[in-house]
Amino acid sequence: MSKGLSKKMLKTIPLWAIILSASLVTASVLTYFAFIEGSVTVHQSVVFSDGSTEKTFSFNNGEIVAGDTFIDTVGIKNRAKVPVKVKFIDEVNNHDEEEGITTRYWKLEGYSDIKTTSDGSGSIPATIKVEDLGDAVRWTIDMDETSGFFKNGHAAVGLIIGVGDRILFQVHSNDGTCPEYNWGTWLYSPYDPTGGGWHTSEAEWNTPVDEMTEINATGSRYISENPELIFTITISKKLLHPGEFKWAIALMGDTSDTFSPGTFSWTNTDTTNFHTAIVGTEIQEGQPFTINAGETLTFAITNEFDAALEPGTYNIITRIVPVEE
Repeated sequence: MSKGLSKKMLKTIPLWAIILSASLVTASVLTYFAFIEGSVTVHQSVVFSDGSTEKTFSFNNGEIVAGDTFIDTVGIKNRAKVPVKVKFIDEVNNHDEEEGITTRYWKLEGYSDIKTTSDGSGSIPATIKVEDLGDAVRWTIDMDETSGFFKNGHAAVGLIIGVGDRILFQVHSNDGTCPEYNWGTWLYSPYDPTGGGWHTSEAEWNTPVDEMTEINATGSRYISENPELIFTITISKKLLHPGEFKWAIALMGDTSDTFSPGTFSWTNTDTTNFHTAIVGTEIQEGQPFTINAGETLTFAITNEFDAALEPGTYNIITRIVPVEE
């Protein structure tokens, strides 16, 4: 007897039975054994130090005069647990560059210094501490009130600032040089590079520091009000070059001035005899740099508008973009 189905038997098997048989076989095959599922919201790794991703330059929506320079200080933070490489890209009116407008980037280094003046040679003994505050630099001057140089009961300070070989301005506590202001008034006085030098005795060349937002100064000239003779002068980096600047200081007692550096003189016409402060390193546009995991870097961004720049409205954008390896 044949073990197979005869042709006659095959003819008698209904079609639905064949379909059912095939369906049962397909349904018994697994498409997977197990799975893992999750939903997550991803935030970008690099942001400004306050967590934001958009800022405006200080000159935004303003009106300026060609020849001005603006400095904005920003912190850039990497929130990732791995280093991130980025670069600066800027544009003006949707173009890569605009003749007459220059944008530059400076990674701030955190400058600090301590200078002292010597005793025993007619110099007022003092310690001068310089600190980088991120968006400003502060000088703390501590004169020795017991040194015998203050028998008349008063003292004065003058801080002179320069960039490159050019003297820019001084911040001083008025020691009677400008009769229009009370003794001890903190004043800002620009240097006249045309040959006039200092005009600290003229009211129109002096601005009270109390009227300025970029400078703060403390310390009375009178020992009765400031018995330890401690003075502070804080200057925004908007008034200091973000890469390198020069400084000197004058300490004034009863009869003579003491300078730091000791080679400084009020007759100097350049910054040869000044201290040098390196506060930042320039990063070129398009130059990759790395922000380490969890690190915040502080940058000064300068926008320089050439004096011959054509009048008009300019939209300036700086982007921080990832660098593809």
